[in-house]
This record gives sequence, C-alpha cells and structure tokens, in this order.
Amino acid sequence: MLPSLNHDSKDPKFILLGKIFKIIDSKKFRNNCSRNGIKNRQMIINSIKILFISMYFNYTVSQVINELNHSRKLRKFAGFSNEISSSEQIYEYLSRYSADQYCKIVNTTFLSFNKESMENIIVLLLMLHPLLVISIMISISYQKNIWKN
Repeated sequence: MLPSLNHDSKDPKFILLGKIFKIIDSKKFRNNCSRNGIKNRQMIINSIKILFISMYFNYTVSQVINELNHSRKLRKFAGFSNEISSSEQIYEYLSRYSADQYCKIVNTTFLSFNKESMENIIVLLLMLHPLLVISIMISISYQKNIWKN
C-alpha cells in the first residue's frame, strides 16, 4: 500500500509539479487547447493535472482522485475548486482526442515561450513524459533553426 500524498512545499517533486501546473493553467495553454479542437478546457486541464500527479508519485488515477478528495491542501495545490471527476470520466474524456492533438498542444505551447525562459521549459518538458520527448526534440531543432537566422 502506498503512503498518502502529503503536500510539502519543499519536496522537489511538488516544486516541479507546481511549475508545470503554472504552465498548464496559463492562458497560452488554454488558447492552444482551444485552437487544437479541445472543447472543455477545464476538464482537459484537470485531467492532465491528475495524470501528472499519478506519474510523479506512481499512483493510479483512482488513488490520486481519492487522495485529492481527502486532502484539501493537495486540492488547493493542484488548483481544484470544484468536484473531481471519476477515473472513468477522465479516461473517457482523454480518449476523445488523438495523440496528434496532444502533440500539437505541447508543441504550440512550447514554441509560445520566449527565448530567455526556453531552458527552463526544456527541462520541465523533458521531465513530463517519455512519449513527449520526440515532439520536444523536433521543437528544439526547429527553435535552433529559427534562432540561427
């Protein structure tokens, strides 16, 4: 049995998640979701946050939802103000969209940041998920070509 998720502001995982959640909550990310055909932006943002918590702490989605329902501090950290969807609803919602749509959202969000913050964004994105590394590398090579000109 896994221990309970206790939010600690000094834990490196929570620090990194906080930075990622700032990007996910940004207006740029919301606009990129809309441009790429995502209908319910709040649902996709909540689902992605739950998936990130699940990945970072090796919990199942249902365990993360249970922890969020029991811990007000964790809900506040993740930015959940309303009721949290069930794991079935999250999986069903995420399955509505193709992998191409998710890659486009990541790429357009990545490309929307300025050059000064690019190093921090690269580090964050490389830590997000192994499947995103390919799209990130394509974006990095694209950015390098733009910066040379």
